Formats: sequence, C-alpha cells, structure tokens
Amino acid sequence: MSSFSFVTKMSSVALFMKRLLIEWKFQSRVWGSILDWTVILYILIPGLVIFGYHYRSWWNEPPNWMQSVPFVFIAVISYLLAWRGQYRTFIHEADKVFLIKRLALFLGLKRISYVYSLFTTLLLYGVITFLFLPVLIQSYKLLNIQIFLFALLLTSIKWFIMGLKPKIMKIDGKVLRSLTRGFTFVIGSWMVQFLCIQILKTAYLLPVLACLLFTGIAFVLYMPSLFKVSTFEEEWLSEQKERQRLIGAILTIAPEVEKRSTSTRTKPWVLRKSKRIYKKRNPENGFKELFIKVFIRNANYWGGYLQIVSITSAALLLVPPLWIKVIIGVAFIFMLNSWLMSVWDQTIISYPLTKKYQERDEFFNARKKLVGTLTVLGILFVAFFYWIGSQLYFYFSI
Repeated sequence: MSSFSFVTKMSSVALFMKRLLIEWKFQSRVWGSILDWTVILYILIPGLVIFGYHYRSWWNEPPNWMQSVPFVFIAVISYLLAWRGQYRTFIHEADKVFLIKRLALFLGLKRISYVYSLFTTLLLYGVITFLFLPVLIQSYKLLNIQIFLFALLLTSIKWFIMGLKPKIMKIDGKVLRSLTRGFTFVIGSWMVQFLCIQILKTAYLLPVLACLLFTGIAFVLYMPSLFKVSTFEEEWLSEQKERQRLIGAILTIAPEVEKRSTSTRTKPWVLRKSKRIYKKRNPENGFKELFIKVFIRNANYWGGYLQIVSITSAALLLVPPLWIKVIIGVAFIFMLNSWLMSVWDQTIISYPLTKKYQERDEFFNARKKLVGTLTVLGILFVAFFYWIGSQLYFYFSI
C-alpha cells in the first residue's frame, strides 16, 4: 500500500495518535540510552525516595530555608520556564507531498496538536504548582483560590509567549530580533511580579483580567495558522527545532555526550582574527591557546560554565544553614573541575591533530594549569555574585 493511500484512510485523530506514540517511543529510547540499570538503581530510585521523604516532611514541618524564599522568586523561575518550548505540530517533511493534498486531514492534525500543546502546558504548570504546594501553603499561607489563580496566570502567560515567539522570529535582522525578544522578556517579568504581588494582596481583579487578556491574545496570534498551509516550512522547521531541543535536554544528563553548537557565521564573534594569545611559543602554550579559543567561541562551553556558577551562587544565597553552604561550595569545586576536565578532553583529545600528543608532559601540564585557573576563576565569580546578592538582600530587607 502506498503512503498516500494509507494517509487518505486515516482520520486526523488517528494520525495524531500514531505520531504521538512514535514520538513517545523515540523519547523513551533516548532516555533508555542514558539511564542504564546502574543509574536507575543507584541514583534515580534513591533520589526519588529521598525527595519523597523530604517532600512529605515539608507538609508537617517546613524547613527554615523556605521562609527566606520570596514568593516573587518562585514566580520568576516559573516565568523563565515559560520561555522554553513552543507549540507542537507533529508534521513531517513528507507531509508537504502527501498531507497537503488532503487539506482537511492536514489542518485537523495541526488543530489537534495545538490542543495537545495547550493541555500539556496546563499539566506542566499543574505539576509545578503541586511541587511548590508546601511552600505556597505553609510558608506564604496562600488560599486555594490564590494558588489556583497563580497556576492559571503562569499557564496563560506560557500560551501567550508560545504564540508570540513565531512572530518575533519573523523580524528581519538578528539585532532587532534580539532586542525585541529581550524587551518583551523584561516587560513580561515585571508584569508577572506585579500580578503575583496583587495575588498576595488578595486583589484578584487585575490577575483575572490578565489571564483572560493573555489567553485571548495567544489565541489571536496563533489561531490563523491553523487554517492555512502557507506556513508549512516555518512550522516544520519549528517542529524540528522543538524536537531537537527536547532530545538535547535529555542528553544533557549524559556527560559523555558532547553538545555541539552549530553556526552559520563564517567568522567567530570572539578572537575572529585568531591572533596569538601567548608570545612565548611552546607546546604547552599551544595546547592552552587552542582550548581557550575553542572554549570562548563555543556557546555550549562558556554557557555551561556560567550556568554552573550561577546555579551555585543562587543555591548559596537561598540555603541558610552554613554547613549546607559548605557542602555546596565543596561540591561545586569538584563538579566544576571535573566538568572542565571533560571539556578539555572533548576539545583536545577528540581532534586527530592534537590527539597524538595526549601522552606528552606538556599536555598534562597545560590541562592542569588551565583547568586550575578556570576553577579558581569560577570560585571568584561565585564569591562575587554571592557578595552582590547578600548586599542586595540586606539593602531590601532594611
């Protein structure tokens, strides 16, 4: 049976369910590739048991650090999450040949996928709200209507952002597009903080109106694309990007998998003329110079470095007990050092021209010095951000 005759005998619901099952099977295989029995037995299961025990204890006796976590902080973290992801369409490249000839089937698939995206977003923020319930009820003493309105507000904002992102991506010029995205992000963050403060004050009118407004605008922005096929290329590329993002998020857990970034630029933003960093030319400096240039030019490398530093700084600020701060600090040093060693191996050993020199003393000396320097620099960054955060907390608490 040909692909076309097979497609024509399917309904939109059946086609959607078939592709959804294929997607779930594919994602499960990706998870299975990184979660072997040792990880499940020694890390995943104990982690779930420990989390369940502590989560249950939070309902009986909330820990002291919960008192120092402001409600706005939870709202901002949830708002950051809203900028991740977009609407799913579950369309494939071959649909341009087969499904577009069956407009009702193709448009039906898009509409069902749209409803699925709305539902999964609602479910996501329902789970997030459930995880934060001990904090929302025990620490902030929120009422049920306040918690419900908080979850509804975040859901409507997520829908609005997913409808707005395709419009932003159509803006010509990378600089203008980035400025528009940044401006929208900042304004949205201020609005979320303002509306959450209104919820705390039991002033429900503005949050309710905001939920209705965000939901209505989200529908207006995305609804026209559900009734036309002229946007097929954009939607297919968006679907591919979202699928790759989900796979990348899963593979991030596996440290042995390198996450390479792709770029269409012919010249890098940093060190574009590739001048010499070290005046003294020797093998050790050659290894260090190569690593520095690759590290700075690869957004995944320096982005991961900053992510580890920022998460550690935030953890040190939010967790009051001193002994826990010490444990976090020591773990940060070992984790950062180990991560930098892994990046060094991916950068130097993975390339044929430098791999043959990995047994030389200059290789080990360069790795030891450069990894040590970046580790110390990371410690200084954490100390600086921790000091800044402490000063701001002290200033606003006066």
